[in-house]
Amino acid sequence: MTTTSPSSSSTTARRTTPDDCLNTSPTPLSLIHIFLNVIEHRMSLADAMRAPRLHHQALPDTLMVETGGLTPEAESGLRAIGHAVRYIPAIANVNAVMR
Repeated sequence: MTTTSPSSSSTTARRTTPDDCLNTSPTPLSLIHIFLNVIEHRMSLADAMRAPRLHHQALPDTLMVETGGLTPEAESGLRAIGHAVRYIPAIANVNAVMR
């Protein structure tokens, strides 16, 4: 696939590589977490926004978890089967409004 930048004044094309697909932004996944918490778990929007989220991508091969996102049992179970787990304060900044 070849892409061009719309903001670029030149028409230089850049070939898209498989590595471009590996590093994804956690923001879309955070939106999905919030949406599913509201729809499937019937949480209020405020509770869904406060609920801890997690994110994983191919590189780095680490499960990033917001503080309080896993029980100690779940974390030890994941580590026991070879998963790297890293706690971070926040995965993505999400704003939401609901009618």
